[in-house]
Amino acid sequence: MATTKTPVLSLSTLIDRQVIAIDGTHYELRTADEVPFIVYRGYAAQFRRAGELMQKRRSAKDEKELEALLAPLMEAIVIAPKPVLKKLTTDQRWAVLMVFSSLLPAETKAAGAKTTTRRG
Repeated sequence: MATTKTPVLSLSTLIDRQVIAIDGTHYELRTADEVPFIVYRGYAAQFRRAGELMQKRRSAKDEKELEALLAPLMEAIVIAPKPVLKKLTTDQRWAVLMVFSSLLPAETKAAGAKTTTRRG
C-alpha cells in the first residue's frame, strides 16, 4: 500500500517566464529567481532614482541620466536582442520595469525598501 507523504523539499528546474510584446514579437521577462538578489539589490538605488526622474518634468540632462539608468536594467530583465531594447523609449522602458516589478515576490520587492519601527 502506497502512502502519500508531503515532501520536505520540492524543487523545480522548469522556468515559467512571463512575456511582453515589442513590435508584435514576444520576449520573455526573467523571473526573480534568475535575477540574483545581489544584482537586484544593486539596482535598487538606480530604480529609485529613475522613479524620481519619471515623476518630474525632465530637462535634457535628466533625460540622459534616466536613459543611462534604464538601459542596463532592461538588459538585466528582458531576454531580447540589444537592438530591440535600444528602440524602446524611456516611457516604454519604464512600463517594462513596472510590469517586472509587479511580478516579483513580496520579499524581493522589499529588498530596497526602507523600514521604520513604530514605538509607543
